Amino acid sequence: MSTDITLSKGVRSNLLSLQSTAELLGRTQERLSTGKKVNSALDNPINFFTSSGLSSRANDLSRLLDSVGNGVQTINAADKGISAIKKLIESAQATARQALTAGEATTTYSFSTTGSVAIAADTAATGTGSVAFLADAAAQKDGSVTGVTNSADLNTSLSLGGATQTLSITVNGSVTNLTIGTGNINTGADLLTAIDGITGIGATSFGTNQLRVAADDATFSLSFGGAAATTLGLNGAMTVSQRNLLTQDATLSGTALTIQYGSGATNTINFGTGVGQVQTRAQLLTAIGATGSFTGGNFLNLTAAANTDAINVGGAARAKFGLNATYSPTNTQVAGFNGQVTFQLGSGSVQSIEFGNGATGEITTRQGLESRLTAIGAALGTGVTLSVNGSGNINVASTSSSSMTIGGTAAAAAGLVANTYAPTQTYTANTTRSSLQNDFNNLLSQITTLAKDASFNGVNLLDNDNLSVIFNEDGSSSLSITGVDFSASGLGMTNVTGNAFQSNTGVNASLAQLDAATSTLRTQSSRFGSNLSIVQTRQDFTKNLISVLQTGADNLVLADTNEEGANMLALQTRQQLSSVALSMASQADQNVLRLF
Repeated sequence: MSTDITLSKGVRSNLLSLQSTAELLGRTQERLSTGKKVNSALDNPINFFTSSGLSSRANDLSRLLDSVGNGVQTINAADKGISAIKKLIESAQATARQALTAGEATTTYSFSTTGSVAIAADTAATGTGSVAFLADAAAQKDGSVTGVTNSADLNTSLSLGGATQTLSITVNGSVTNLTIGTGNINTGADLLTAIDGITGIGATSFGTNQLRVAADDATFSLSFGGAAATTLGLNGAMTVSQRNLLTQDATLSGTALTIQYGSGATNTINFGTGVGQVQTRAQLLTAIGATGSFTGGNFLNLTAAANTDAINVGGAARAKFGLNATYSPTNTQVAGFNGQVTFQLGSGSVQSIEFGNGATGEITTRQGLESRLTAIGAALGTGVTLSVNGSGNINVASTSSSSMTIGGTAAAAAGLVANTYAPTQTYTANTTRSSLQNDFNNLLSQITTLAKDASFNGVNLLDNDNLSVIFNEDGSSSLSITGVDFSASGLGMTNVTGNAFQSNTGVNASLAQLDAATSTLRTQSSRFGSNLSIVQTRQDFTKNLISVLQTGADNLVLADTNEEGANMLALQTRQQLSSVALSMASQADQNVLRLF
């Protein structure tokens, strides 16, 4: 206010009041426009700076909330990744269990070697007695009429007078009728020819002009009939010149001879004059059958029909014929294999074949060799067979996984090569398991891929990234979360290689890895859940703290709009009143001029 102008007391007082009111009104308008009652340190230094400090901290914490929120989402991403990996592991477990229901792969082993020497067949067992028994003479009949010769006319020499007569000859019950006389059998030669043509008749001749008829051997009986038989002096049965076995050895009667070929039935032959008993050599051969004969020296000979059968002879009559108790097949080739052949499967016991002609148990025949080979195959173990094949060669075969060792001094003689032989292995995979193995490995690959994709804002807790979440403005409060490697390999799961899925052992090993991985996932999921709870709790706390700080800061500087509105209304009224008062004071000053 200028000092050159002199105002009256009333004007001055009203003017000062008006100025004061205008100042207060301006302050009130500022408070209403800013909403604050403290707009600068001049208004209230304590409140202003205190509020600024609180607001600054609230702003700092507010900026940290973004980082905390990212931390929450990073943990959530890891948790979602773990949940997805669990599902992939469950699929892998289902695949592995499906493989267990399919058959395992099969591995077969085979080994076979064949000797180069063919083993000859055994020579059939033969036994010959040392006591001679002469053969029976053939039956024969001599006529009693003389004067008959080969060239004689039978009609004349036999005084047939032109008539014909019948000669009936019976051989072992078979009857043949011959007609003698003119126009039929005319001469002696014709008669001999006709008789010789009868089955069972041997040499026929005219001895001292007598007709002699003989059987082929001692087994045939002869008898004659008809008018011509009387004319020739041949009526009746033949005359038998028989050497009976019982007459040659009286002690043979009442004894028995038993014969057995191999494991066949025993044939018992009883000697004597009773029904069914044997007296003659012919009867003995009939009782023995085709395997019996008498040699040129009249010794009883027995020959086995099969070259593998031994002949066992018994009974009291055995010694009377000079026979041994046993006759065995022979094989000069096998008997010449001196030494032994040994066989060993893996580290098992050694089995041997002993060749020779001395000690008990030594092999001398092919039959004995075959029997011993069979026994060795059984002793070596299941799947091992030793035999002589159809060509006579020794064959050694095995389906065992163990090696076969052949040795011995007689191996070469038998055509075998001494050596240790490893079996041939044949592996047959199960195609279903092979396909499931590929599916399993694909699932493990997906687990690794998924773990690498579980990131948020560049941080992947499942791929070894660490996360640090700061909770206050100076970083003194924070939470460090250590990342993990949850790829398939990080979880301890390995791809199935080779033929591992072809065996239940391999599949169960993969299942064990999956179970361990599942346990690891559950543990880590619980740990991440705990960390997430901490971060979310701190996030909520920070939000609430920011609200508290902002509320405290506002309480220090914010204006009461109701109060300030009322102040403005009062100040506006005061301003109006001051203006009226000033006007009135000015009029009072003007009234002085009226005095002049």
